[in-house]
Amino acid sequence: MEFKQIIEQAYQAYLENKKTVLATIVQLEGSSYRREGSQMLLREDGQMTFALSGGCIEMEVFQAAQSIFAGSPAKMMAYDGLNRLGCEGLLYILLEPLTIDQQRHQQIHQLLESRETLKLRSYFLAEDSSEGQYGTTFQSTQWPETPLSASAHKLPMKALEQFQWEIQAPFKLFLFGSGHDVAAFSQVAKSLHWEISVVLCEQSPKTKADFPAANHFYRWPELEDQEDLWDHQTAVVVMSHNFEKDAAYVQALLPQPLCYLGMIGSLKRRDKLKDYLEIRGINPGLVENIYTPAGLNIGANQPEEIALSVIAEILAVKNTKSPYSLKEMKSPFIHLLN
Repeated sequence: MEFKQIIEQAYQAYLENKKTVLATIVQLEGSSYRREGSQMLLREDGQMTFALSGGCIEMEVFQAAQSIFAGSPAKMMAYDGLNRLGCEGLLYILLEPLTIDQQRHQQIHQLLESRETLKLRSYFLAEDSSEGQYGTTFQSTQWPETPLSASAHKLPMKALEQFQWEIQAPFKLFLFGSGHDVAAFSQVAKSLHWEISVVLCEQSPKTKADFPAANHFYRWPELEDQEDLWDHQTAVVVMSHNFEKDAAYVQALLPQPLCYLGMIGSLKRRDKLKDYLEIRGINPGLVENIYTPAGLNIGANQPEEIALSVIAEILAVKNTKSPYSLKEMKSPFIHLLN
């Protein structure tokens, strides 16, 4: 989750007494590598967290931020890629000083941990090099609109242009199994900044140390009654390769409001699972919600390839997309990264 990482890095910079600037794409005309709402964090010592392009504009953004490091107010930067390398779009980027002190860090951390949806709103004027009382705020159903930066003592001017977007709760991935393929799967998923949990059966000798990429480690009996763990920002992949265990996991999880429930296996295993659930009186409509065999057909064979295949399917479901090659895309407005 990029926003969470940006907040963490800004807080670390605060502890190190380093100034930071937040850069946000707030308006876009034409095609771009990234969408509106994409952000990157700049430190005065040159460190950058995330990017707004494939590498075309980051140094220009850093140069434009120098005046803010020196004490000037928030400003706008326009980047016209029409006559440059990269995507042929016009980007309006809001640059604002960002201070995440202990109090602001704790506030945002608690909101994210509560799995509330955060609403971010940027106030700006889409004019290159313009300065003013610009800035970004955050709020939720339980929290009033508040400046994102702890150093901003009042809200931005409401008369300005506004861009609003939402930060969903961190996406969670639960992997049920103890094989080496689970460790490989969690390592591939880690690059997406998802919260990864590995769930083992009670008898497994494996420990947390066997899954270094996982954020959390459980044994199944611990989770049977914890319904608050499951929500629409959660994916589950069942892959213990023991049919009786996998089928029992699937049966227990079917009623939960998951974004994705998948099981690794063959077509024969899928049919066996349907028979298993039908005998136990499970609603056939619920059975159709199981993604099995899990993954997209990309010819995956190695554990990491299979993980990539399943993760791609999870992303498609999460983003309500039907996968196809971008080569077939007809629209000129191509956003490669979210």
